[in-house]
Amino acid sequence: MMKMVYILSIAEDLIQTNDVEGYVYAKYLNFDSNVEVSEYAKYHENRYFSFELYGGDATNLDYSYREKPTFENNVMPKEVRSLYLNRAVIQNVDAYIEFAKANNINAFVVDIKDNESPAYASKVMEKYSPTNYQYASHSIDTYKAAITKLKENGFYVIGRITTFKDYYYALDHPEHSIISTSTGNLYAHNGSYWPSPYQRKVWEFNVELAKEAVTLMGFNEIQFDYVRFPDRTYTIEANGLINMRNDYGEEKIQAIQGFVFYACDEIHKLNAYVSIDVFGESAHPYVTGYGQYFPAISNIADVISAMPYPDHFNMYEYGFNEPVWTIPYELLKYWGINYVMKRQSEISNPAIVRTWIQAYDTIRSPYIVYDSTKISEQIKGLYDAGLTGGYMTWNSGSNLLKYRSIASAFKKEYLNEQES
Repeated sequence: MMKMVYILSIAEDLIQTNDVEGYVYAKYLNFDSNVEVSEYAKYHENRYFSFELYGGDATNLDYSYREKPTFENNVMPKEVRSLYLNRAVIQNVDAYIEFAKANNINAFVVDIKDNESPAYASKVMEKYSPTNYQYASHSIDTYKAAITKLKENGFYVIGRITTFKDYYYALDHPEHSIISTSTGNLYAHNGSYWPSPYQRKVWEFNVELAKEAVTLMGFNEIQFDYVRFPDRTYTIEANGLINMRNDYGEEKIQAIQGFVFYACDEIHKLNAYVSIDVFGESAHPYVTGYGQYFPAISNIADVISAMPYPDHFNMYEYGFNEPVWTIPYELLKYWGINYVMKRQSEISNPAIVRTWIQAYDTIRSPYIVYDSTKISEQIKGLYDAGLTGGYMTWNSGSNLLKYRSIASAFKKEYLNEQES
């Protein structure tokens, strides 16, 4: 039996389950006790692990049909070809505009809040997370001027929010964050503190930040990154060493899907789209240990953006005889056909797939320079697999010299090749 606890003060109808009262949107209520389970639910049976990768049972999720919105005053390009801009390079936005116009780029992903890197002094940050507000890089006016320039030059602009990995919010609200049970202090995972995805106040902060950014800055789309729990925590969870703040007894994937429901409901009211970043692994036929499961997210979001960076795969993933990051075309085509496209077919109205590509040189041996050829191979592999919604370049430094060195890859018309 699916259990979704959707408790939000801004919702519409009061419900009660056991001894807990809460609010849900009326459109999620069904008063017919004989309601049929979605025909697509059958695809998701037995997709869980009872050991290290357990993040929940895929059958406990919602696969019912969800209409995807189209906004007349905010038309999403059929193919989004995007560069990533971090908060530091906003002050040099003119150079990126000039480059993009010359090289077939039609969109930008721009940081609103990255972990320990808030981009502007948001009023929502001031209210919910004063430490994020304190360390913001830009004033509202400076940041808005840069976003306005991007939009005035005809670009589709996506605002990126790192969601459940937020060192500063955790400092401000340890009561909403993952803690060590032995010390009662914040638990540091890979050097950062994590607000808990189970906590509705954390949902509220990030969605209110998104709504402010759409209203003030005019973003076409909000992209939520780190929509997951910390990874590789099975042993410490099993031994009771951390407290995830699971107030409602949910499985991880239920909390993640619930957040996506909430974010879409709220941001769609402002005529903006919602995209969700996921690991490439999430397209595998199981619920990951950190709570991502491709169909559960694709069923709700407008856009789903996996991060299948070739140097993040196992060296000989999928039985390839060469290190897979040396053959990105073959790797991403195989991954796209055998995993993403299969997961997309298992839900009634999947999201657009727009994929992150590796725009940096490999960090593992054998070290490979990801030049324009390797960039092109990634994009072509994705498109040849049927993932034609576009691409986004991941280069954490937003290095303009790197972008210039791979510019010829962006000039190719991959979608036209597919349609010809």
